[in-house]
Amino acid sequence: MENSNLPNTTDKRKLPRSNVDCEMVFFHPGSSNEERAQVTNISVSGLSFTTKSKLTEGAALHITINTIIPPLNALIEINRIENGDEDEFHVAATIEGIKAC
Repeated sequence: MENSNLPNTTDKRKLPRSNVDCEMVFFHPGSSNEERAQVTNISVSGLSFTTKSKLTEGAALHITINTIIPPLNALIEINRIENGDEDEFHVAATIEGIKAC
């Protein structure tokens, strides 16, 4: 008998993520060039998003998500990038620090 309330043991994440569909603004530290992405899921330790911007694994980004409550301003580190459809990239990242709003 299968219990749907049990966590997925094949998922290697430390904490569960919630599916979301909201816009995120990001920029590289030391740059003022803002870019946009679409957040697909988020937890207290990380997030996944899609973007048309080419990014690099291990890179740090400052992010802002204003459409969630409370808004999130954070520094993230990119862990994984996968190619998607139509020049889109699927990105997984760890939240390294929360910034004051």
